[in-house]
Amino acid sequence: ANFNPVSIRVTYEVDQGGQKFWLGAVDGQFKLSDSFEIGGSLVEDRNPLAPYKLYSVNAIAKLSQHTFVFAEIARSDTQAIGQAIGQGALPGSAQQLGKGDGKRVELRHSDGDFSARVYAGKTDAAFNNQAATLNGGRAETGAKVQYKMDDKTRLSAELLRSEDAATHGKREGVRVSVERDLTDNIRLEVGVRQAKESSVAASASSADIGALNNPAIGSPSSIVLSAPAGALGTGATPVDNTTVRARITAKIPSANANVYGEYEQDVQSTARKAAAIGGEYALFDRARLYARHEFISSLSGVYGLNSAQQQRATVIGLDSSYMKDGQVFSEYRMRDALAGRDAEAAMGLRNFWVVGQGVRVSTGLERLHTLAGVSREATAVTTGIEYTRDPLWKASGRLEVRRDNVADTWLSTLSVARKLDNDWTVLARNIFSLSDNKTTGNKSQDRFQLGFAYRDSATNKTNALTRYEFKRERDDSVADNTSRRNVHIVSAHADYLVSRPWIIEAHYAGKWLDEKYVGVRSKYAAHLLGARSTYDVTEKWDVGVIGNTLFSQVGSSRQYGFGLETGYRLKNNLWLSLGYNFSGFSDKDLVDTDYTNKGIFVRLRFKFDEKLFSGTTQ
Repeated sequence: ANFNPVSIRVTYEVDQGGQKFWLGAVDGQFKLSDSFEIGGSLVEDRNPLAPYKLYSVNAIAKLSQHTFVFAEIARSDTQAIGQAIGQGALPGSAQQLGKGDGKRVELRHSDGDFSARVYAGKTDAAFNNQAATLNGGRAETGAKVQYKMDDKTRLSAELLRSEDAATHGKREGVRVSVERDLTDNIRLEVGVRQAKESSVAASASSADIGALNNPAIGSPSSIVLSAPAGALGTGATPVDNTTVRARITAKIPSANANVYGEYEQDVQSTARKAAAIGGEYALFDRARLYARHEFISSLSGVYGLNSAQQQRATVIGLDSSYMKDGQVFSEYRMRDALAGRDAEAAMGLRNFWVVGQGVRVSTGLERLHTLAGVSREATAVTTGIEYTRDPLWKASGRLEVRRDNVADTWLSTLSVARKLDNDWTVLARNIFSLSDNKTTGNKSQDRFQLGFAYRDSATNKTNALTRYEFKRERDDSVADNTSRRNVHIVSAHADYLVSRPWIIEAHYAGKWLDEKYVGVRSKYAAHLLGARSTYDVTEKWDVGVIGNTLFSQVGSSRQYGFGLETGYRLKNNLWLSLGYNFSGFSDKDLVDTDYTNKGIFVRLRFKFDEKLFSGTTQ
């Protein structure tokens, strides 16, 4: 709502073929005393196309009850072989190869009336860490202090310096301001800002905002250092500004509203300025209407005001949790729309309606409409119902429909559960999805499941689950315009408590497949048999042995899997196990996990029943 950028990082891995390789990491912290802690981390990627290593050590010192010092040093080693460069094999595609170091230090203090944060970070051009907020070849220094002079007056100051090590482009800035409560409802802030940037830009893009090292494996001592919003970015250079700024905020109690206006002006050039007005209005207890319009003579924030660039931005939004379990949202944004940039309006509604005891209905509506720029039109509607009135019956259903200019999609789910007696429960469920792509054709999938669960409530020694599933898949986008896949699956799982520390589990699954792809039809049947024996060595540790076989009458095919595992009880009813299969296999329909594949696997087990959320234990 205040034009502060929000970034989301998404990472993914792709099986590139070739030989297998190891990727590993370790991280640890050690508290030497109540006031001093050290730690370190190591990451090693043995990808033969792009070997990579990352090391770091860190320290945290508690100087007083309110003062801390953080320090960290990291080194990365990036290599590439053959055609790896430019094909995504490098951990950072634009990074230099070789070894590079990164260093950072930070001081933090907060005692109520006075708070301060001082930081510095520097990286070599070859430093490469995907999870770091400071790219390779940068130096960042900054400070921010706040002091409460009395109940109505606050003093704040900000200092920053940023440099590109490759181009030696620099930006330096300082801001000092005083904030005063003139009355109970009016607040005034006045200040001075000084900014200077070299002819060579300090940064090619605002993505370089930030500081040094947020280790790839998440060190608990990692502190993300970040410069003020808009501190860096592509702008006109050189810059040498001295500006005065003011902001006044008024609270209107009778109207449940706040309004504000702010203005910043360079003392030497009338063309270098920034202005904004905005406010928010409380429609009622759970809803607010907000708006902001801003003009700024810069594309890189208030530290880059210049005479050559101008930008206007508007945001109007409604945010509300207008009822229990409900929320409505609407926002209109215009980002320099006169220059042809995208503008969008989105409106949505989400809520739950209790229509009776044990009956709840959910609804949802969202509309996306492009006002300018690349066309995007979409409407999504959802509705659902849950039934929990009868203690022996549970049912739910949901329908989702989304229509846009690329494809129309439908998704429906329906499930029913019935407790037959103290030991037996039956469950039926159906999931259907359809995607109607307006250029490539339809894709659909339907999954029907029917299962019975048995629990020996008298002795609690035997548990069993049987299930039948029918899957139908159809794809009209393949070469012959029709690809279909029908498969029937039956399975049975049981476990038996031989003694207090010893449990034996067994399972069977079979499938019958009828498939057609690119005009070729095939039929196939396969069966899976498996067993696991687990023994509790202590109250916390257990060991187990696993055996599985997959066989088919077609060609008398047989595959075997054998492995060992050890588990640790993290807390009551929660186990973490590590195992290794000396041989193994996989199947798309009969194996839901990777526990039958050859190699190392990790397994997490959680035991629960209907009393999980009731506050009682069994």
